[in-house]
Amino acid sequence: TEPIRDESRLAAAKAPDGAEQAEQLILALMMNDPAAVERFQQKLGFLQDPACQTLAMMIIDAYRSKATLDPAALIDSTQDQQVKDLITKLATQEEFHIVYDEKILDGAMRKVKLTILTKRANGFKEQLKTAMNPENRELALNEYQACLRELRRNIDEEEQDDSEED
Repeated sequence: TEPIRDESRLAAAKAPDGAEQAEQLILALMMNDPAAVERFQQKLGFLQDPACQTLAMMIIDAYRSKATLDPAALIDSTQDQQVKDLITKLATQEEFHIVYDEKILDGAMRKVKLTILTKRANGFKEQLKTAMNPENRELALNEYQACLRELRRNIDEEEQDDSEED
């Protein structure tokens, strides 16, 4: 199926409402265009969901040997039913048939990064609530603060991208 160039769907796809949707959008873009694969490898390189991560690696491997991607060949190359179901979903659901746009991909990758950083920051915050020796507390606090700075930087990038579009 040919990717759809519907502007309203592109706008909706740009800001997925959750990390799971963002990961699936990243995979759909990767399945549709090898340029998305290259950008994914440069900017993110991994996904949180095990099935999504497996599929990302399969897509990368498939493009190493061929210029185009065949979802049926991907399905045939795995025994994991969850990955097969994910490929089928991405290959058949209309909202995933979009033309590659670097900004859409970057927005989805940023959502994944923000989710990871938020979970990490929350983990440090919980750790700081527990009793620990002063050295460990200082290390945890430094990690927590570094995580918050990275989170802030990513949020600022997202806000900057949004303001450039207006």
